[in-house]
Amino acid sequence: MTDAEATGSRRERCALAAAFLLSETTQDAAVAASALVALQLFGGYEESLFIVIVMTMLLIGIQLSHVVGRRGWTLVLGGAAVCGAAGLAMLGAALSSNFGPRNAGMLAIAGSVLLGAHRAAHMLYRFAALEIGGVACMGEVFAAATLGGLLGPQLLIDLGLQKGLVWAAVAQLVAVIPIMLATRGRDAATAADRATAEDSGRSITAALRKLRDAARGDALLRLALICGVTSWAIMLLVTVPAAAIAVASFKMTTCAAIRALQVHDFLMN
Repeated sequence: MTDAEATGSRRERCALAAAFLLSETTQDAAVAASALVALQLFGGYEESLFIVIVMTMLLIGIQLSHVVGRRGWTLVLGGAAVCGAAGLAMLGAALSSNFGPRNAGMLAIAGSVLLGAHRAAHMLYRFAALEIGGVACMGEVFAAATLGGLLGPQLLIDLGLQKGLVWAAVAQLVAVIPIMLATRGRDAATAADRATAEDSGRSITAALRKLRDAARGDALLRLALICGVTSWAIMLLVTVPAAAIAVASFKMTTCAAIRALQVHDFLMN
């Protein structure tokens, strides 16, 4: 899809940036909290909950592109916002003394599954931005991500781990409103295509198909994709348990450990 075909209004573009900001807040709050929650619940295994998040993301992420093509962005991004809010709330609830160790662990795992569903859809915002407002809109969306990367961990610093997760969940639930403002018009405009075409050819499915076809005939592109995925995985393996290791092994305060993740998120964005 070219910029000329992406005719999103200023309101739609601003709403999408606001929705992505709140989605990034959820994602980075989950990254900052998952290892700390696992440390408190399991006495170790800092990466366990985030592994559940990533595995869920990988299992359903590929299918979401087809759901977008057939049902539209509002359903996928709105549903992901609800999943993210529920997942954060469940992680926060798992820290409550009202649950025994077994029930708290199961609650945290279930919350991580929902956060994996949220993360899978979160990765698709760039395609929504391209479809709604073109390359300029994608730049605006990723600029908002920088603020979200700071806001999510900051909630945990200012409010504590449990309350911070709950308020991050509230913020993610609010994201349903800008998601609807940003995507309902585009979904309505392409509803007829989705109803009559076997493959709607929307930007996300078309882009993924082009990438797949190009990779089949280009060994260097396949190598670049493998290197990119591998480096991303290594980064997560180092980043996710960093806060818990800093607290458990280096006796840093929780606030200082989360602050280090904020610096990482800021530099990465």
